[in-house]
Amino acid sequence: MKKLFAAALLVTVLAASAQNIVKNSDFNAHAQKPGPEFRTNGGRLTVFTEEAAKNRCGKLEFNKVRKIGKFSVLQAAVWIGGKYTVNQKPGGFVCKPDTTYDFSIDIKTPVKVSGMIRATLWNDKQTLWYGKTQRTVLAKIPLQVSNEWTTYKGSFKTNADSVTASLTLSIGNDERYAKLINKVGDYILFDNIVIKERVEAPAADGKKAAPTTEK
Repeated sequence: MKKLFAAALLVTVLAASAQNIVKNSDFNAHAQKPGPEFRTNGGRLTVFTEEAAKNRCGKLEFNKVRKIGKFSVLQAAVWIGGKYTVNQKPGGFVCKPDTTYDFSIDIKTPVKVSGMIRATLWNDKQTLWYGKTQRTVLAKIPLQVSNEWTTYKGSFKTNADSVTASLTLSIGNDERYAKLINKVGDYILFDNIVIKERVEAPAADGKKAAPTTEK
């Protein structure tokens, strides 16, 4: 059974009239690699197949331990949506400024780990590695150990100077702030990613109605 997690008071249905920005949203478009819409910023990303369900999905895992002084740090993150082929240019998908984007992502967590769902925004002067991290309405997410898929839904808003954006999924365990409970090889699975621009549905009288979304 799939669970649902969304921020309180959030309209979680995604706009029917907007198209999903993520083309390879279910990892079925490429045989071995996730494709150009995904780029790691720490950690390792691979395509994983669940044997029982024969389901293809993304696998984000810790691949090394960094040392900051005497402390150990494990970190893995992936930018989702758009392209990341040139380090000297902004990454992500082309976005509109001052615009709200709704997202939905399924996550399975075989081990206990801290996770975040954020956005990364770039203006036309920023290169790939210098985008601005933006909180989503979910921010830190309580990833619970489970063999079930959980659907996380939320939204983020671009800035006035934003030209590209990405959904950013990350996991981490930093010994400076918490006991080290994870190790190299620990991972999460993610699948069925949807990112859509929020649009206003026209009312029957022709006037603008409140934003609506439909999955």
